[in-house]
Amino acid sequence: PPPPPPEPGLAERAARAAELALAEGARAVVIRADAGILAERYGPGGGPDRGEPLASGTKSFSCPLALLAEGERLLALDDAATRHLPQWRPGGPGPDLERKATIRLHNLLSMTAGLANDGVQGGPLNTVDSYAQALLDRSATAADTAFGYGPNSFQAFLAAFQMAGGGSARADGGVDGGPDPLAFLESRLLGPLGIRATAWARDARGQPNFGGGAEMTARDWARYGQFLLDGGRVGERRILAPEALARCTAYRNPAFLPYGLGFWLNRDAGASVGPDDRIPVPGALRSRWEAGGRYAPSVPEDMYFAWGAGNAKLFVLPSTGVVAVRIGGLTTDDDRFLGILAGTRD
Repeated sequence: PPPPPPEPGLAERAARAAELALAEGARAVVIRADAGILAERYGPGGGPDRGEPLASGTKSFSCPLALLAEGERLLALDDAATRHLPQWRPGGPGPDLERKATIRLHNLLSMTAGLANDGVQGGPLNTVDSYAQALLDRSATAADTAFGYGPNSFQAFLAAFQMAGGGSARADGGVDGGPDPLAFLESRLLGPLGIRATAWARDARGQPNFGGGAEMTARDWARYGQFLLDGGRVGERRILAPEALARCTAYRNPAFLPYGLGFWLNRDAGASVGPDDRIPVPGALRSRWEAGGRYAPSVPEDMYFAWGAGNAKLFVLPSTGVVAVRIGGLTTDDDRFLGILAGTRD
């Protein structure tokens, strides 16, 4: 059947939100709903075929990867990490093994494993063995007690994925063999969605960077957001069950409520922000969270998003039935942009 028409006024709101984003310096804006693309705008340097660096927005692919692996009985999110990582068992090569024995795989995707995130980050991560760096990282805090932003948790999860699929541990803490996580994701998810990453960085050993290595067009990232909004379905094909996919954003992070499994959440922070949390956000936003508030007060709490450096953001608004990608610009407060889409702000 043809897609339903957008609700009255939604296309107009999408156009106004897109123009606001351009005025704030965005390079690319794509807003879509079940009816298709509602607004698409590009600023200087942008374009429909330009591959955009997602930076840490790449983390948003990790939870679906985990769920697909769980569906194929490779691993489970509640598994103890040591079930798949002998590097963290007694006698392993890394430090703080007693603390690491309490880490579960969901701690890695929620960044509550306690890892210090020592070593290189950002682009330099691609010049080292990122799995070995992650697995040899020290534990700054016990699992579930603090939020520690960084790539090492995600690379440790990929190491566990490859070990679960038949990889072997090296004496230096790294991993040999096992299924390639990106190839797995492409065959099970990106390919069926018709999405093609224009680039995806790999480290010195050819291991994919899920902490910040993906690049794709704004249109394709929005198409991924539509898959999330539709509860794991593309067209008539079901890739993930909606109740499974909901775990990514329903997860109650014991250390930092505004973060789920690979996604930022519009959930009230309450009293969850603590002195040991390492949250690399502008001071005004951190103050809002420290006061117990949420990222965008003008939209419902069910909104969630991926966020990368360079103001690369993918917003999913279930209550409004809208997906929005905005990339570039200097703004770090999206409340008005999102409020226009939701019809709660002018």
